[in-house]
Amino acid sequence: MDVNSTTPMRNEQGNIVLKKSGLDDDQLLSFIWPDFVTRHRAAHIMSPIHNMIQVRATDSVRSTLWTLIKHKVQCVPVFNEATKKYIGLVDILDLVEYISTVAGPAMLKSDFFQVFKSHPCGDTQIQQLVGASNSGQWFTALESSPIDSLLDITASGNFHKVPVIGSRMKLSGLVTQLGIVQFLADNVEHFSGLASSKMSDLAFDSTEEVCTIHQSTPTVAAFSSMSEKNVKAIAIVDDQGRFVDFITSCDAKGLILGDLFSDLRQPVLQFLSKSRILSGGNIDPIFAEPTETVGDVLTKIAQEKTTSIFVLNAERAPSRVVNLRDILRAIVAMPAGGGSR
Repeated sequence: MDVNSTTPMRNEQGNIVLKKSGLDDDQLLSFIWPDFVTRHRAAHIMSPIHNMIQVRATDSVRSTLWTLIKHKVQCVPVFNEATKKYIGLVDILDLVEYISTVAGPAMLKSDFFQVFKSHPCGDTQIQQLVGASNSGQWFTALESSPIDSLLDITASGNFHKVPVIGSRMKLSGLVTQLGIVQFLADNVEHFSGLASSKMSDLAFDSTEEVCTIHQSTPTVAAFSSMSEKNVKAIAIVDDQGRFVDFITSCDAKGLILGDLFSDLRQPVLQFLSKSRILSGGNIDPIFAEPTETVGDVLTKIAQEKTTSIFVLNAERAPSRVVNLRDILRAIVAMPAGGGSR
């Protein structure tokens, strides 16, 4: 089954709906989310954008990177002034992947910013990077859109940020997967059976493969692997294949909070340590045991501000990666979780 085959579209009320089913036997389209979910709106869980930060389609890669660093944000919407429309999102990993591919990893060194000021790769228009990764997918919700439509989208497709449109059709915020994780963690008791279900009891196949890298792998190679394999989390293992830590796209935050571009060539654990200190994250790795409940795991990943977690086997090797989309699909699959439309 191709979970990415589902296409969001708007209904007559302006809310996001699904054109196709994202689950077998039309599970998702026939599922009714609990009343407390439908009573909440996108405005309740979005991260507000008080001061509009955006870039123009004709802006350069260089100026876009400066914008991210100046405002300490990981992604920005790209606006086409000719058509007066937003064309997508670009995030820090898109820029890292582009720069390291075009200019080469050797550019990611201590004098990166000095060299980047005049390097030709920085002159490329940012619109050429839109759509290069999943961050570029552009589907919007209204502030009044019920949260269930956003959960449907996340469960069926690989969408990580949904821009929210407010008054006068202006961008007012973003609904992120981190925001949805926090919403679920705060309300897990409302989902029948989910809070007490063990990770080993969830009857679904993970929507992402378990990808691993050795702890000596350079950080830039780890981020490139995410793009190549289309995953958002990669486990870091030792010589015996035992879990040491994991890296996600969220860990790129250190690049816009501090001068860590030179550390992209260093082993991934070194980069993670510095990045998490800058972002106020927990340096100690998190993971899940098969016997842990989904409720406990949701609370754990919400506290750590991540959207994925690896489940370890008896040998302490990563055997499964569970992300927000998997948890949502598990909710839909639970017989007691809802009824038919």
